[in-house]
Amino acid sequence: MRSLENIEAPVQSILTSMECRGVGFYPQRLKRVESQLSARIDELEARGRAVTRDSDFLLSSPQQVSQYLFDKLQLKVPDGIVSKTKSSHRSTSEEALKAIKSDVMARTGSAPEILDIILEFRTLNKLLTTYIRPLPLLCVRAKGKSKKTPSRIHPQWMMTAVRTGRLSCRKPNLQQLPSDTGEMIAISSGWRNSTLLLDF
Repeated sequence: MRSLENIEAPVQSILTSMECRGVGFYPQRLKRVESQLSARIDELEARGRAVTRDSDFLLSSPQQVSQYLFDKLQLKVPDGIVSKTKSSHRSTSEEALKAIKSDVMARTGSAPEILDIILEFRTLNKLLTTYIRPLPLLCVRAKGKSKKTPSRIHPQWMMTAVRTGRLSCRKPNLQQLPSDTGEMIAISSGWRNSTLLLDF
């Protein structure tokens, strides 16, 4: 009972306030980033078709990637890689691809270019489809506010959704924003320097 009164109830009040206030967001600043990512993804797709010599090859197709790597190039997933799929020996997960690359590099001194192409494509495509495009759709702009005033995103904060007891966030999950996006996504507030996209 004490933990409910002294910890959980006060924290719930804080979380409710956080949800109501939301997070300041500048969706217009993502347009340039989206354009750059889309252009790079197009380059990677074209390079992938050139390397595989297949005009229909899709980097986004696990089946085509699997067939090219394991049937055409005769690559193998190193032992010890645990896959979420039943056929771990043909896994094209990020972990498997990195392990394959390391294994080939150790044995031959170089790795097939297609591995780097696939890994970069997946990283950029996930960034584009998970964050860059969806986040602006979740923004709410107050009526009468200028474009210089940030829109706001109102994520849900939960205390009981994770077994470990830590806070979790959804719609959207701001806790999973990439940490290596440099100045593209910078979270700040009154405690930190100026912000580019997010502002508490």
